[in-house]
Amino acid sequence: MLPQRALLPDFEEDIFITYDHDDNQPPVEDFTGFVDRIDEFLNKRLAMLFGEQPKIWRDKLLKGNELLNDTIVIRLSKTALLVCVLSPAYVKSEWCRKELNEFYERAAKNRGIRINNRSRIFKVIKTPIGADPLEGSGLSPELKTVFQESLGYQFYERDKAGRFREFWPEYGREYAQKCLATLEDLAQDINEFIKFDQELQKCIGKCVYLSETTPELANERNEIKRTLQQHGYRVMPEEELPFDNDAFEAKVKTYLNGCSLSIHLVGSDFTTIRPEKAEELLDFNTEQRNAALRVRKQHQLALCRGEGDPRYSRLIWMPAGLSPREPENQEFLAYLQNDPAVQENADILNGSKLEDLKTIIQRRLKVSWEENTTPDRAKRIYLICDKQVLVDVVKDVSPLFTGGFIYPFSDFATPKDQLVKRLGYQEDSAAAIKEAKALLAAAGQSNMRPLDFLVRDLNHHKLFAQAIEAMLREVGVKANLRTAVESVWFGDALAGNYDLAVGAIVSTLLDPSDYFNAWYRTGGPQNYSFWSNQEFDKLVDQIDTEVDTGKRLALVRQAEDVMERDPPLVPVAWEYIFDVYYKYVKGHNPKDYFGIYDVVRFDTFWLDKA
Repeated sequence: MLPQRALLPDFEEDIFITYDHDDNQPPVEDFTGFVDRIDEFLNKRLAMLFGEQPKIWRDKLLKGNELLNDTIVIRLSKTALLVCVLSPAYVKSEWCRKELNEFYERAAKNRGIRINNRSRIFKVIKTPIGADPLEGSGLSPELKTVFQESLGYQFYERDKAGRFREFWPEYGREYAQKCLATLEDLAQDINEFIKFDQELQKCIGKCVYLSETTPELANERNEIKRTLQQHGYRVMPEEELPFDNDAFEAKVKTYLNGCSLSIHLVGSDFTTIRPEKAEELLDFNTEQRNAALRVRKQHQLALCRGEGDPRYSRLIWMPAGLSPREPENQEFLAYLQNDPAVQENADILNGSKLEDLKTIIQRRLKVSWEENTTPDRAKRIYLICDKQVLVDVVKDVSPLFTGGFIYPFSDFATPKDQLVKRLGYQEDSAAAIKEAKALLAAAGQSNMRPLDFLVRDLNHHKLFAQAIEAMLREVGVKANLRTAVESVWFGDALAGNYDLAVGAIVSTLLDPSDYFNAWYRTGGPQNYSFWSNQEFDKLVDQIDTEVDTGKRLALVRQAEDVMERDPPLVPVAWEYIFDVYYKYVKGHNPKDYFGIYDVVRFDTFWLDKA
């Protein structure tokens, strides 16, 4: 039988509880030990939250001043999280400090003391311990900093006289409630920590860091980037990296942490361009040397990223004839070619063709360079919107119903029984929201600034916005609602002055040739998201000229598939407005018209009151 794995990848134990044994002694005989209660609660509550039993352990033997035994050291190296039960006794205990320091040192070799910018240490504060409990402990400054920043859960309060009262449930109902609430906070935060990483790990395999390179290799880099993107891989970085050194390193580290593979194209440190003016040659060479320096820095950060993470690997490609001039770049080239540490968990291709690099990438990522068989899911963060909830929110002011990118009541619409099978249209939105959360995690939502949310000053639009804002907040994305009157909304929408917007788009006809061109096509008059997709535009051209009904419907389906993979907007809901008229109004045939939005020529109407 295989050993049970922990809930977090790369670990065999979930939680180690470190404590001083005096803190588990009940004050009177009928009380439950403080640490016993924490251990029992976390085992039961986390099992409820995860649906499987967590692996929690602690050293129940009395401790002296001897060295930590090998069993504890080995288990600590395979443990994901540390729960410290803090008290004056813990702070003074040399043994407890050894456990804390051992966990810190082992964690540094297995994914680091922080995972996803969150500390792996959780502090349970049993009794007051002072502002700096590790002062004079001899522990490293980084550990002290991480310890100070770690989440803390206080199991006591002070009365009006300033005396502290611990949360012993045996003291009565009020203390029992406070103890239970604090334990629940601890369990929920551990649950969030683990689930966040579980979801992120599912996405990391679809993210590749493609290092910035020197100018003469820009075309090769772009070729690799395009092919990866066509196969559904997110290519990092997704922005121009900053020039400030500290900001540069911080950005690169963030991107690397979200990837399982980095690709490094190492180029020359001097330019082959021969401009007419000497000062231009100087500028070109300066640019080339600076780019080479950034190539070296990115590789060094990637090397650090891989320490303790066997899933992470590097690909390093150097073209034939590479001969640096600068001493530091000559040393870097020799370092890549000869240092055993560099070659660990890496493929180094020196003097090979770009096709050789492609072959290695294909083997690593199991993609075909000829066919694009993996849909691009990276832009499907819109799945976080539960459409049926949004329809229900406005049902009293605007009767709507859900649908996709095609008028759901037209002959071109995907049948409802087929549409509801797709992710994002299912009655149970759990699967769609799960994927959206994972995509947000991979995109680095923790570093996302608040969104500027532009909303038209209409009742149902404002209700939509409030509901969407709440959905985003639920997954840690902040949005600042900005309600605007119609003229301002259209002005800002046309200028692109927003991050997220709620609005309405209308068409003259139900035929896709009308609204595909207006809403979705590049440069369309109502394409407020400035979406552009060449494949879609070509399909629209074919739809506009195809006269065979079956062939035209097939083209519409292809266009719909493009939008599902690369959404131009979030299709929240559809409005179907019925005409109401008196019986004496003659000549009106509503089945031939599209409600109030139909602005084509009407036939003759007359009144017959006789």
